[in-house]
Amino acid sequence: MLVELIDRLIYDSSGLNLGTIRNRLLVLRDQAEAVEAELQATKAQLLEAQTRIKELEAQAQAHDLKPKADELPKDAIRMLDLLFDRRDLAIEYMAEALGIERGMGEHYRDVLQGAGLIHQTGMGFQGFGAMGDWVDTSGAYGLTSKGREYVAKIRSK
Repeated sequence: MLVELIDRLIYDSSGLNLGTIRNRLLVLRDQAEAVEAELQATKAQLLEAQTRIKELEAQAQAHDLKPKADELPKDAIRMLDLLFDRRDLAIEYMAEALGIERGMGEHYRDVLQGAGLIHQTGMGFQGFGAMGDWVDTSGAYGLTSKGREYVAKIRSK
């Protein structure tokens, strides 16, 4: 809208008297002031939002729920040991080998994945197997380089 008014002043001002040109310039000035005020308000809102984002990020870090490697449950560490010795395994097999419930094995999987110590290496399967029995596997999991480093440090102590 401002550009249109300016273009009209530039290209269609022939035949306009000085008073008309002055009035159009005053209208343009008022509109420019309004746009500038809106821009300043938007900049202030942006600055406020950026400050709030930094505050929220600081709060998120302070309340970080990701477990630190030195705070792992004993059975989760035992799962890491199994993976270190035997390579990729399914959660249900690790849970059985450790004598824990599958649900706890899945919980420890979540904890270990959250800490970046393991990752999924194979797809699971749910359905009827070749013998007609129900098969439900979670997929295979293996250590990440961070996980191998963690186990190596524990074992070297």
